[in-house]
Amino acid sequence: MPCKSLRVGIYKCKKCGACIEIFSDEIKAKCTKCGSIIVKSKLKACVEWCSGAKECVGKLPKDAKAAKKAK
Repeated sequence: MPCKSLRVGIYKCKKCGACIEIFSDEIKAKCTKCGSIIVKSKLKACVEWCSGAKECVGKLPKDAKAAKKAK
């Protein structure tokens, strides 16, 4: 993925409240303060349109499959 298309989201750690950056090509990140795992509440948008999403992300949840069919 080219660097210019990456986006960053700021997520709050539910355990300690620290702000954690998770990039658009990531699904989860480790809190730099307490070490807990922060998971994006929403899957990457690419799973909705990318033909290689299953190989990249793994098994797709039902909602992502439905969104992909709708497009």
